[in-house]
Amino acid sequence: ALVEKRYENMKEMLPGAPAPVAKLVNADGKEFSFADFKGKYIYIDFWATWCGPCIKEIPSLIELEKEYHGKDITFVSISFDKDADLQKWKNFISKRTMGEIQFRADAKSNERISKSWNIVTIPRFAILDREGKVVDANAPFPSSKEIRGVLNKLL
Repeated sequence: ALVEKRYENMKEMLPGAPAPVAKLVNADGKEFSFADFKGKYIYIDFWATWCGPCIKEIPSLIELEKEYHGKDITFVSISFDKDADLQKWKNFISKRTMGEIQFRADAKSNERISKSWNIVTIPRFAILDREGKVVDANAPFPSSKEIRGVLNKLL
Protein backbone atom coordinates (compact mmCIF):
# COMPACT_ATOMS: atom_id res chain seq x y z
CA ALA A 1 0.00 0.00 0.00
CA LEU A 2 2.85 2.41 0.84
CA VAL A 3 4.59 1.66 -2.46
CA GLU A 4 1.33 2.20 -4.35
CA LYS A 5 0.78 5.53 -2.59
CA ARG A 6 4.34 6.66 -3.40
CA TYR A 7 3.82 5.60 -7.01
CA GLU A 8 0.59 7.62 -7.22
CA ASN A 9 2.41 10.67 -5.80
CA MET A 10 5.24 10.21 -8.30
CA LYS A 11 2.76 9.96 -11.20
CA GLU A 12 1.35 13.33 -10.19
CA MET A 13 4.84 14.84 -10.50
CA LEU A 14 5.60 13.61 -14.02
CA PRO A 15 6.58 16.25 -16.60
CA GLY A 16 3.53 18.22 -17.69
CA ALA A 17 1.62 17.69 -14.45
CA PRO A 18 0.44 20.85 -12.67
CA ALA A 19 2.59 21.71 -9.67
CA PRO A 20 0.86 21.01 -6.37
CA VAL A 21 -0.75 24.10 -4.86
CA ALA A 22 1.08 25.35 -1.80
CA LYS A 23 0.79 28.36 0.46
CA LEU A 24 4.20 29.99 0.75
CA VAL A 25 5.08 32.77 3.18
CA ASN A 26 8.00 35.19 2.87
CA ALA A 27 9.97 36.66 5.79
CA ASP A 28 7.51 39.58 6.01
CA GLY A 29 4.55 37.20 6.35
CA LYS A 30 3.18 37.87 2.84
CA GLU A 31 1.59 34.83 1.18
CA PHE A 32 2.45 33.62 -2.30
CA SER A 33 1.82 30.60 -4.50
CA PHE A 34 3.53 29.24 -7.62
CA ALA A 35 0.80 30.93 -9.68
CA ASP A 36 2.33 34.29 -8.72
CA PHE A 37 5.32 33.43 -10.92
CA LYS A 38 3.42 32.31 -14.04
CA GLY A 39 5.06 33.38 -17.26
CA LYS A 40 8.57 32.38 -16.14
CA TYR A 41 10.30 29.11 -15.49
CA ILE A 42 10.81 28.42 -11.78
CA TYR A 43 13.83 26.65 -10.31
CA ILE A 44 12.82 25.55 -6.81
CA ASP A 45 15.16 24.78 -3.93
CA PHE A 46 13.60 22.77 -1.08
CA TRP A 47 15.88 23.19 1.93
CA ALA A 48 16.16 23.93 5.69
CA THR A 49 18.60 25.75 7.95
CA TRP A 50 19.36 22.51 9.83
CA CYS A 51 20.33 20.67 6.61
CA GLY A 52 24.11 20.61 6.05
CA PRO A 53 23.97 19.46 2.40
CA CYS A 54 21.37 22.18 1.71
CA ILE A 55 23.65 24.87 3.08
CA LYS A 56 26.54 23.47 1.05
CA GLU A 57 24.50 24.08 -2.16
CA ILE A 58 23.78 27.76 -1.36
CA PRO A 59 26.95 29.24 -2.95
CA SER A 60 26.31 27.29 -6.18
CA LEU A 61 22.65 28.35 -6.14
CA ILE A 62 23.60 32.01 -5.70
CA GLU A 63 26.11 31.74 -8.55
CA LEU A 64 23.47 30.12 -10.78
CA GLU A 65 20.92 32.79 -9.91
CA LYS A 66 23.39 35.58 -10.77
CA GLU A 67 24.33 33.88 -14.03
CA TYR A 68 20.69 33.63 -15.15
CA HIS A 69 19.60 37.04 -13.80
CA GLY A 70 17.40 38.84 -16.31
CA LYS A 71 16.54 35.63 -18.15
CA ASP A 72 13.12 33.99 -18.25
CA ILE A 73 13.57 32.11 -14.96
CA THR A 74 12.85 32.78 -11.30
CA PHE A 75 14.76 31.12 -8.47
CA VAL A 76 12.62 30.26 -5.46
CA SER A 77 13.82 28.74 -2.19
CA ILE A 78 11.32 27.01 0.10
CA SER A 79 12.43 26.23 3.62
CA PHE A 80 11.07 23.33 5.62
CA ASP A 81 12.06 24.95 8.92
CA LYS A 82 9.38 24.39 11.54
CA ASP A 83 7.14 27.18 12.84
CA ALA A 84 9.15 27.17 16.09
CA ASP A 85 12.28 27.98 14.06
CA LEU A 86 10.79 30.96 12.23
CA GLN A 87 13.23 33.46 13.75
CA LYS A 88 16.19 31.16 13.09
CA TRP A 89 15.17 31.00 9.42
CA LYS A 90 14.72 34.79 9.20
CA ASN A 91 18.14 35.35 10.78
CA PHE A 92 19.75 32.80 8.47
CA ILE A 93 18.44 34.34 5.24
CA SER A 94 19.20 37.90 6.37
CA LYS A 95 22.83 37.11 7.29
CA ARG A 96 23.63 35.35 4.03
CA THR A 97 23.46 36.65 0.52
CA MET A 98 20.59 34.36 -0.32
CA GLY A 99 18.47 34.69 -3.44
CA GLU A 100 15.76 37.31 -3.42
CA ILE A 101 12.79 34.94 -3.29
CA GLN A 102 12.78 33.11 0.02
CA PHE A 103 9.75 31.31 1.42
CA ARG A 104 8.99 29.09 4.35
CA ALA A 105 6.23 26.54 4.25
CA ASP A 106 4.01 26.71 7.34
CA ALA A 107 3.23 23.46 9.18
CA LYS A 108 0.24 22.51 6.98
CA SER A 109 1.96 23.45 3.72
CA ASN A 110 5.16 21.74 4.82
CA GLU A 111 3.38 18.40 5.17
CA ARG A 112 1.37 18.90 1.97
CA ILE A 113 4.48 19.83 -0.05
CA SER A 114 6.48 16.90 1.31
CA LYS A 115 3.73 14.44 0.40
CA SER A 116 2.69 15.86 -2.95
CA TRP A 117 6.27 16.35 -4.17
CA ASN A 118 7.24 12.99 -2.66
CA ILE A 119 10.13 14.65 -0.80
CA VAL A 120 11.86 12.21 1.50
CA THR A 121 15.22 13.99 1.76
CA ILE A 122 16.51 17.49 1.17
CA PRO A 123 18.04 19.31 -0.55
CA ARG A 124 15.74 18.75 -3.48
CA PHE A 125 15.40 20.85 -6.59
CA ALA A 126 12.62 21.09 -9.15
CA ILE A 127 11.78 23.04 -12.29
CA LEU A 128 8.35 24.33 -13.31
CA ASP A 129 7.45 25.71 -16.73
CA ARG A 130 5.85 29.09 -17.50
CA GLU A 131 2.39 27.66 -16.81
CA GLY A 132 3.33 26.19 -13.42
CA LYS A 133 3.61 22.63 -14.72
CA VAL A 134 6.35 20.22 -13.75
CA VAL A 135 9.38 20.07 -16.04
CA ASP A 136 11.51 18.07 -13.60
CA ALA A 137 10.42 17.21 -10.04
CA ASN A 138 13.94 16.02 -9.24
CA ALA A 139 16.11 18.53 -11.09
CA PRO A 140 19.92 18.59 -11.01
CA PHE A 141 21.55 20.33 -8.05
CA PRO A 142 23.03 23.83 -8.62
CA SER A 143 26.51 22.37 -8.07
CA SER A 144 26.01 19.70 -10.75
CA LYS A 145 27.57 19.85 -14.20
CA GLU A 146 24.18 19.13 -15.82
CA ILE A 147 22.11 22.05 -14.50
CA ARG A 148 23.30 24.70 -16.96
CA GLY A 149 22.61 22.43 -19.92
CA VAL A 150 19.11 21.72 -18.60
CA LEU A 151 18.35 25.42 -18.05
CA ASN A 152 19.88 26.53 -21.35
CA LYS A 153 17.74 24.01 -23.23
CA LEU A 154 14.60 25.47 -21.60
CA LEU A 155 15.52 29.09 -22.10
